[in-house]
Amino acid sequence: MSFADEALLLAQIDELHAGLEAQQTNSNHIWTMVAAALVAFMQGGFLCLEAGMVRSKNSINVA
Repeated sequence: MSFADEALLLAQIDELHAGLEAQQTNSNHIWTMVAAALVAFMQGGFLCLEAGMVRSKNSINVA
């Protein structure tokens, strides 16, 4: 294997590594957004649960 072949191989490996890092960053952002959406829905569900446990005149205080 010549020096030029080794340099080309190392350049390809570096390019692959950079692509994998970008993919991991995108995956982290997607997971964070999914978790935030789940928390928002959880807040709404908890509000409905609490409003159902009190008298209707007091339900606005729960919100």
